Amino acid sequence: MDHKKRLGKWGGLLLLLFLIGSCVQAPSPPPTAKKRGCLDCHPEMKAQLIANRPVVHPPVAQGNCLGCHRPHGLITGAFLKADPPRLCLPCHRELISHLNAQYPHPPARKGNCLKCHESHAAFQKGLLKEEDQKLCLSCHKEIEKGKFLHQPLKEGCLKCHDSHGSNFSGILKGDEASLCLSCHEAQGLEKTHFGYPVKKACTQCHNPHAAQEEVLLRRSIHQPVKEGRCEDCHMGQGGQPLALKASPEELCLRCHPSQKAPREHPPYQEGKCLKCHGPHGSPYPPLLNQKTKTLCLSCHDIQLKKAKSSHPPFEEGRCQECHHGHVSNQPKLLKRPPEKLCLTCHGKLLKGSYKHGPATQGQCLTCHLPHQSEKNKNLLVTEQKELCFKCHKETAREENLFSVHTPFARGTCSGCHNPHSADQKAFLAVPPNQTCLRCHAKIKEEMKEKGLHAPFGREQCLACHLPHASDYAFQIRGPMDQVCYQCHARIEREVRALPYVHPTAEEGTCQRCHDPHLSPLKAHLRKEVKDLCLDCHGEVARYWSQGVAHKPAQKEDGCLLCHEAHASRNQNLLLGSGGEVCLKCHQVGPELVERHGGITPRAKYCNTCHNPHGGPDESLLWPYEHPPFAKGECRPCHGGDK
Repeated sequence: MDHKKRLGKWGGLLLLLFLIGSCVQAPSPPPTAKKRGCLDCHPEMKAQLIANRPVVHPPVAQGNCLGCHRPHGLITGAFLKADPPRLCLPCHRELISHLNAQYPHPPARKGNCLKCHESHAAFQKGLLKEEDQKLCLSCHKEIEKGKFLHQPLKEGCLKCHDSHGSNFSGILKGDEASLCLSCHEAQGLEKTHFGYPVKKACTQCHNPHAAQEEVLLRRSIHQPVKEGRCEDCHMGQGGQPLALKASPEELCLRCHPSQKAPREHPPYQEGKCLKCHGPHGSPYPPLLNQKTKTLCLSCHDIQLKKAKSSHPPFEEGRCQECHHGHVSNQPKLLKRPPEKLCLTCHGKLLKGSYKHGPATQGQCLTCHLPHQSEKNKNLLVTEQKELCFKCHKETAREENLFSVHTPFARGTCSGCHNPHSADQKAFLAVPPNQTCLRCHAKIKEEMKEKGLHAPFGREQCLACHLPHASDYAFQIRGPMDQVCYQCHARIEREVRALPYVHPTAEEGTCQRCHDPHLSPLKAHLRKEVKDLCLDCHGEVARYWSQGVAHKPAQKEDGCLLCHEAHASRNQNLLLGSGGEVCLKCHQVGPELVERHGGITPRAKYCNTCHNPHGGPDESLLWPYEHPPFAKGECRPCHGGDK
């Protein structure tokens, strides 16, 4: 019984705690961070592209940045899911048929949507970057050239044209005749066309955009049309007033007598005038059906897909500057003989005193192509080097020599030579010295310094160097010493005649000691005499830092007080034999005899005991001595006690 009471007591307590707990509010879970959107990091987009622009791209207006962009981007930036137009077309499916039309708008065909449209927001409908007409005219500037504008042009280009693509030429919204007649009533047109029921081919005679005349006539109008003499060619009466009185060929020849020449243009020869010309009017004089280049290339397949260089008249479609359209006495219907034709424009190329043979003879096509060159500049038939070497075979052999001038190795002959004419020999564009200095700018600066080597100072580069190549470094004309000896003949005689020759002179490496262009030092030395000699003869300075140096040896030009520079009659290139050199400074007298133990020294034996450059002490004696001599005992060998 007590057990049941205890259970009831604890059960009541638990129930009470449960009721109390249910009245207490449970703690709230920690707040989660608010998810950030794109514009939280790119507020400038919202302020700059949306707030002030009334036309907003729907995905932008809906905050759906991920409609076009990746959330994390790519290393290259932009972060678009795809490039236009693939990115645009899933939403703008209605444009697919326009892009597949026969005449797509070039930017649309290339997928360059952003050339005309903004990507986020704009002031114009369709997210256009500017008003439609202003936008069109930014590319099609030529259509506004004229005193009188066609009314639809004033109202906007899209009145007649589709913006993305069309199956009608000119990206028109419909066929030409229907568009014109939508504004111009047929009855009114008959009155203005001399009573003829003209209902099509309007743009043959009229410019649809602008012209200098109020009726918007084309630049090139057939004279009978301009004067209203339609009956010259057309029936003008009966049920078919526009029917021709004869075949087009016969009609043309009534006013334009047939021309005869050895060469005739096939369409002209066959009487197919309308293959090239329009019967009424054209934007391309003289009444051509298309732009000259387009018209010519429709038969003459000479346009290269990629060309390194193009003849400007060909590139600009000015075929008629060189060719006649109908007949000619010259091949290819040329207006003049080939040797004279090029000079009508390029006559200045032959004004030099020295003229290149092919250019003088008018053999321009030996080196140049008339229209385009696929791989070469300046319309060259082949690479410049190969072209020149066809005639200059001796020069071509120089290419195999040891040291080749860089422009010559690259085949850029015209870097130095004018291929047509020049006032300098060898057709140099400028005098030889200036030719070199055009590339060697550093050397040009050096010429402002003092101590110039005479040929270098006179800019006589070719005195030492060959222009193309050589078997010697830096295109030197020959072995270095032989080049130097052309001017320094005295040194050559000494080197060849005297028994003792400086190794560098014997090797012919003059440049080891001398700078061939300039030096502020005497004889154009690369360094002061002492420093230059020590580069090879470092051992002579052994005692200069720890010991006593022979004073003449330590002077800047001290070496030359005792030695010849190039060659000598005496060993070690001395200026005299044995101690004769020593006696120039050290006179044999009582003092010298006393210092030698009372023995008169013989001059030729000075360096037997003394180091001529320096020694451990002031005596300059060699460190390794004969034992009696070291004790001062000379007499055992030379007589006497000492």
